[in-house]
Amino acid sequence: MDRSLLKKTHMETLKLSGETFRIECVTDTDALIDSIGDREFEFDEHLPYWTEIWPSARALAEFILQRPELVKNRFCIELGCGLGLSGLAALRAGGRVLFTDYDLDALEFVKRNAQHNNLTPVRTRQLDWRSPPRERQFDVLIAADVLYEKRFLQPVMNCILELRKPDGIVLLAEPDRTIAAPFFDLLPAHRLQAEKFNTTTQYFNESKTVSVYIIRDMSQPD
Repeated sequence: MDRSLLKKTHMETLKLSGETFRIECVTDTDALIDSIGDREFEFDEHLPYWTEIWPSARALAEFILQRPELVKNRFCIELGCGLGLSGLAALRAGGRVLFTDYDLDALEFVKRNAQHNNLTPVRTRQLDWRSPPRERQFDVLIAADVLYEKRFLQPVMNCILELRKPDGIVLLAEPDRTIAAPFFDLLPAHRLQAEKFNTTTQYFNESKTVSVYIIRDMSQPD
């Protein structure tokens, strides 16, 4: 990967639910992906999708800002945080957030974006969904657009089972990809239920539909 492309950045200003966020982004994601060699890709089929602000991140950030009671004064962890928008919204709404991503470069951008929005200091940690940590559980798990490959469905579920407190919730945003559907079929076996909210957000001046889910125990009230 041509790491010099990570130094070519620009600022995006987002106005979401009455709040303004300044997010530093990589300017040419396509060039960054194209610079990844075959041997580097074959190691783990890992691509830097984290370099963009995806519609699901925007939708989940807005959802959190509109319902701050879901995160206020609660310990939260964001899975696959990317540039950190959803987690930063949770911080702005009064949550305490641990930002996690497989890519260490993403975590560096999160720290910078926290500074751009006067939300420092922030806590970050590298996390592989296939090996979730076992030493702590959280009140709220935040995840935007993490079900984009079939191989990630079970690992994301494992993270939920390992990291969620028994009375905790998961806030998950997903653009209704067909490939993600089997994930929701896994929920009943673990006595989990999903409440779905249909939302729209802007992406390159177009309206995009994103579903936001609150996942909780079946025994918990909606």
